[in-house]
Amino acid sequence: MGEILASFHLGDNCRAMLETIDPTRKVDKEAYRLWFPRLKTDLRELQQKVREVRMPVIVIIEGWFFSGRGDTIKHLGEALDPRGFTVYAPSETSTEEARRPWMWRHWVRIPARGKIAFFEHSWYQRVLDERVLGAMRKSQWAHAFQEINQTEEMLAADGYQIVKFWLHISEKEQRHRLKKMQKDPFFEVTPQDRKMVARYHEFAEAAEEMLERTSTHVAPWTIVEADDHRYRRMKIFQTICELLANGVTQRQQRKRAPKADRPASRVSVPALEEMPTLLDNVDLNKTVPPEVYEEKKVTLQLKLRRLHDESIKRDLTKVIVMEGWDASGKGGSIRRLTATLDPRHYNVIPIGKPTQEELDHHYLWRFWTMIPQRGQMTIFDRSWYGRVLVERIEGFCSEDDWRRAYQEINEFELQLYNAGITLIKFWLHITPEEQLRRFKAREADPNKVHKLTEEDWRNREKWGQYRECVDDMITRTSTTYAPWTLIEADCKRHARLRVMETVSGAIEKGIQRQKKT
Repeated sequence: MGEILASFHLGDNCRAMLETIDPTRKVDKEAYRLWFPRLKTDLRELQQKVREVRMPVIVIIEGWFFSGRGDTIKHLGEALDPRGFTVYAPSETSTEEARRPWMWRHWVRIPARGKIAFFEHSWYQRVLDERVLGAMRKSQWAHAFQEINQTEEMLAADGYQIVKFWLHISEKEQRHRLKKMQKDPFFEVTPQDRKMVARYHEFAEAAEEMLERTSTHVAPWTIVEADDHRYRRMKIFQTICELLANGVTQRQQRKRAPKADRPASRVSVPALEEMPTLLDNVDLNKTVPPEVYEEKKVTLQLKLRRLHDESIKRDLTKVIVMEGWDASGKGGSIRRLTATLDPRHYNVIPIGKPTQEELDHHYLWRFWTMIPQRGQMTIFDRSWYGRVLVERIEGFCSEDDWRRAYQEINEFELQLYNAGITLIKFWLHITPEEQLRRFKAREADPNKVHKLTEEDWRNREKWGQYRECVDDMITRTSTTYAPWTLIEADCKRHARLRVMETVSGAIEKGIQRQKKT
């Protein structure tokens, strides 16, 4: 089999131009009749193994117009159990997609563990079709390369097997197929199809830059010589089978390998509770008298309503992250923040334990699905920072997972910022003594006792560990585009005013930024 098909993987050390590829490679009919049914059987068996080891698989099929992408997916679908795969084909961008960050439409389609997703077109459409047709500014597709590599790297680190194909045909063959399709009564050739064929050389330039900038060690491109349909099908099937077999074997070996004894986590060392952190610089003695609070609260709420209404008209999206100690006043701050706002244009999402469906995906998947449409505001009562807080402390993820998460979170937030979203992040800080006082007050109040749980008391016992984790979180994820605001929250009145002041200031900055672009 290896003698029949030539393998060409475009990796980090191989930057060949498309002109060096011979798209006319062929497989004779006898070899095809012998080998292709076997490859289909192998792929079906590997699909079952993928399901058993819970390996999520993403197969991206890109290439020239009329290069056989649809035919490829048709034959892949015939070989597989339809219960274990999904296909996403190109279509017009929906209103919902257009009103959210560009990567949102792709993140919501990421497969669960043990499933396979085929993308005919994908996140590469931005740096190919949209670039060539002038549907975006250069700065947008320049950002897109970075976002694509970041996304694929974080998915690969989470165990996703990413397989990427570029179907290559010659200009002569493409024009021949266009003429053939125009005569087919069952196929509609669109004006965009004709434009892309007419711009073969522009498309080639975009494709070569895409291949060079996005072929990485975790997700290399495989270029498929696609003039001959038999050769194309066999090479794609063979490549998928090889990569899935390798991925399954690696997972099985990791599962059988004995777990190495790990040293105790730094967060369990009691002495570290005495080390200074950023939280020590928060002045918790700040207070606001009740009469001053009431006057300022009304003024700020009116200002927020005006700014929120203006941001809706301008399609400015706002995402607010509320983190803090248990009983630090997150809920009260959210209620005062939204008191005068139109509830049709904001959403408050409390984040709790992930569902099984959420656990079956990358941990950021559930948050991508919650990103609001343009002009809307979403407030997260706890957020993706659970990865580096509760999941780190309780051992719900590995040390490698939470250490990697700082970079993944920064990249996620940068993508939101590049999409024009105003991102506001709060940590509400209180003393252990104030927390205990609030716990006891809740315990004694029949209307609030439901807010106090056994988990709250368990978390309190780990105050020192959380203190260090919060310090790491703020230090490593406070960026120019998504800075943290530390709120002095021993006095609830002061905390609520500061939250409202910060949000109104951030919206004003977001409007000014929008005016400049």
